[in-house]
Amino acid sequence: MAARRALKAVLVDLSGTLHIEDAAVPGAQEALKRQAILQVQLTNMFPLEMKQPTGATKLGGFMELECKSCLLTSEFYFSRLRGASVMVRFVTNTTKESKQDLLERLKKLEFDISEDEIFTSLTAARNLVEQKQVRPMLLVDDRALPDFREIQTSDPNAVVIGLAPEHFHYQILNEAFR
Repeated sequence: MAARRALKAVLVDLSGTLHIEDAAVPGAQEALKRQAILQVQLTNMFPLEMKQPTGATKLGGFMELECKSCLLTSEFYFSRLRGASVMVRFVTNTTKESKQDLLERLKKLEFDISEDEIFTSLTAARNLVEQKQVRPMLLVDDRALPDFREIQTSDPNAVVIGLAPEHFHYQILNEAFR
């Protein structure tokens, strides 16, 4: 029998899983809001092994989860995760908008997500820029620039590239390669 390991984090993809552009995936908000019904008292909040139960239904991109002593739906799982010592992060690889813009869009779509729960590729880029103490040339969409506030960009010694077709032309790319 495998040793039990504590669940430390859950990463939930945003784009294409909870929303597509300005539309929520059907059932996604409810999957994060609704309370689940427990079949039995939980003895261990997070089962070691989870599998799709026979006849499980898909709800907003999530499956109902089964453990040996209980049947949990993803709504219960996420609400319990947030209340426990498990880190929940909503992740995306989009680089076309700032975290704040993304959060505002998610709020308009009625998702109950806080800014500190969102981790984007721009977040990772900023963290790396700060860690390496570099001055990047930012080839990112103008809507993404707020994620780099207070980052020194004069006399760049690094380049951060995101989805920014307006910046991909000879003059700018030539400058970036120098």
